[in-house]
Amino acid sequence: MSEHPVDKVKWRVTLDLREGPGGAVAVYPPKGEDPKADLLAQSIAGNAGDKLAAYEVATDADLHELLTRTIKGADVYHLYKEGRFEHYATADDLIKHLYEPLEPESDPRPVDDPVNHPHHYTKGGVECIDALDAATVGKPPDEAICVANVIKYLWRYEEKTPVESVRKAKWYLDRLIAKVEARFDG
Repeated sequence: MSEHPVDKVKWRVTLDLREGPGGAVAVYPPKGEDPKADLLAQSIAGNAGDKLAAYEVATDADLHELLTRTIKGADVYHLYKEGRFEHYATADDLIKHLYEPLEPESDPRPVDDPVNHPHHYTKGGVECIDALDAATVGKPPDEAICVANVIKYLWRYEEKTPVESVRKAKWYLDRLIAKVEARFDG
């Protein structure tokens, strides 16, 4: 178990201290194994800054020791597998469910639905709305709107109106800059 890279990573673990007094633990597969997990981990790391501890472990035994001895008493435990997070109250509950298959999640969005599941909002197996959820966690609402719109317009610019979409993203980025400057420099 290490805060430094190990030779063969089996699990990535983050402790986000922004969520409650004990923090929130998230367990992910190794980097590169699941693009959606990588995107979520990157977003959480970017938003948490210095309130995030990150670990890589090589074995299930190391994971158990990390969760029960090093990171004790977190408020919530998240396990990312099969494309989604499962939530557990204790480290033991999470560990017990590491290898149990998940119940199939029903997705109300039909695959070819241009309103609820448009193809131009899915890239690399990640749907834009899921990335937006992760990217805006903990942000003030007025800034979150700008961040979400910048990402949305850049996400699909090649599929819609390229120049107009990039201009819209820039408009929201300029607005975000003004809001951040007012909040931090004002």
